[in-house]
Amino acid sequence: MEALRVEELSKQFGGLRAVNDVSFSVQVGERLAIIGPNGAGKTTLFNLINGQLSASAGRIFFFGQDVTGVPTHYRAQLGQARAFQIISLFLNLTVLDNTLLALHGTKPYRFQMFRQINAYADVLDKAQETLERLGLWEKKDELVKNLGYGEQRRMEIGLSV
Repeated sequence: MEALRVEELSKQFGGLRAVNDVSFSVQVGERLAIIGPNGAGKTTLFNLINGQLSASAGRIFFFGQDVTGVPTHYRAQLGQARAFQIISLFLNLTVLDNTLLALHGTKPYRFQMFRQINAYADVLDKAQETLERLGLWEKKDELVKNLGYGEQRRMEIGLSV
């Protein structure tokens, strides 16, 4: 199954063509590397794919749905996520607390201030499932700042998807 397809994608900034007619696809479970020297357009390509920039030409499909021109927040609702080079976790909170915060942000009731405590049971179950999948459940009570860099990175990427 195709997760992502990019067709003839281009981006121009005035007379500079930062991305020129790029096409590729990624299947579910497949990993693809985008490599190139500084200034080659890698970051611009990712910004086009996630909607931070609008394409000058071309199309982007996410699980078969054309998301070209779709705003970033709608792409996130479809399941598209992005992690940056700089880790953005709450270092002074526990692994579990970070996970609960990330999951709470996906719920429709995230903006309601007052809810019964049992309304969050599904979030706690999902947090345990997520941390077990990431191999971090045993470290749920540790502060994130005490994890190794690789574990922090795995956690951030895992929470973003």
